[in-house]
Amino acid sequence: MNPIVSFEHVDKIYRRGLERVNIRALIPGRRGRQAPTGGYSALADVSFAVQPGEYVGIIGPNGAGKSTILKLAARVVAPTAGRVCVHGRLTSLIEVGVGFHPDLTGSENIRFAAAVLGMSNATVSRRYEEIVEFAGVERFMDTPVKRYSSGMLARLGFAVASHMDADVLVVDEVLAVGDAEFQRRSYERMVALRASGTAILLVSHNLWAVQEFCERVIHLDHGRIVNQGRPEAVINAYRASAQTGRTQISEDGPTQARILDFAVAPGAMASGSELRVVATIEVSSAIENGRIGIAVATLETLICAGVDVEGALTLLRGPGVWTIEGRMGPLPLVPGQYRVWLTLVEENAVPVVHDQAVADFSVTGESVATSTYGFVRIASDWSVSSRGAPSR
Repeated sequence: MNPIVSFEHVDKIYRRGLERVNIRALIPGRRGRQAPTGGYSALADVSFAVQPGEYVGIIGPNGAGKSTILKLAARVVAPTAGRVCVHGRLTSLIEVGVGFHPDLTGSENIRFAAAVLGMSNATVSRRYEEIVEFAGVERFMDTPVKRYSSGMLARLGFAVASHMDADVLVVDEVLAVGDAEFQRRSYERMVALRASGTAILLVSHNLWAVQEFCERVIHLDHGRIVNQGRPEAVINAYRASAQTGRTQISEDGPTQARILDFAVAPGAMASGSELRVVATIEVSSAIENGRIGIAVATLETLICAGVDVEGALTLLRGPGVWTIEGRMGPLPLVPGQYRVWLTLVEENAVPVVHDQAVADFSVTGESVATSTYGFVRIASDWSVSSRGAPSR
């Protein structure tokens, strides 16, 4: 059986920095152009194939190149080297509201987006009510989508894309969109698509969803395939690698800054306590648009909370070895195992991840009541009183 999507030794290099050309460039002696600052390898020698009807998940840390793979498959960008082949009809849902015109209403955008994706007018008319009902935005179909929330846009976009007659659906974090009810319906819709023979290429940080949905998982790290195979084995190996306390940078990755040491304390704490963070960072050359982010997440990489380190912009603009210390909290987390991610990011047109490090800690305490769910403890106080017998 011929694959429906295939990547053959694919490289993707983005140019770092921006090149601005404007009217000042025509004036002698005036600077209207900013020179590019070299290339960044987002993917390096990536090869894999997706068979018809197969569900393939792609996992990895931020900056690993997961979304770049989806954009290459959807032909949003072209590979720098290698070949990407797609046989059949492909529908993509990569970014919230992509393809929607902000001044058009929800109803108009359904027809507009469906036409762009290749759906005939007759098919749109036949499935219109089903799409609207699935998106859950019936009351706002005559409202311009520029007034929609990001969640409403994402629900409408997924509703249109998932109702196309496609051979392969390319999806980025769709199961993280919307409330619990919409996520349940998305789950059911993807199960139905699998039963109909549609192949799906799914990127998600929700490792439970990837393991539940996918027949095969690809672990990507800094543009290279680290591992691929059965979901449970690949996901367990990914979790084990994250527990080493460091995400290694590939040889082709940026080397302007790196994390020398990273630790959190205490290793076990009560809910509502503070978490202390200490990191040592080496900067070899200036990073103009740098950011240091710290996020608390579950072991499945579901983000619970995150902050940016104050003063990081100044720190990353000069060579040297720096120590950052700080406190996060109080953290009203429910008992369980958690992970802290420290990430050095350069915010350009294409964000560059220079380095990442992880450290684990646990929250101790009494088990959470069965009526409580989520990651955060929320104080509540209820009373129930009788208003008498029901009227007949």
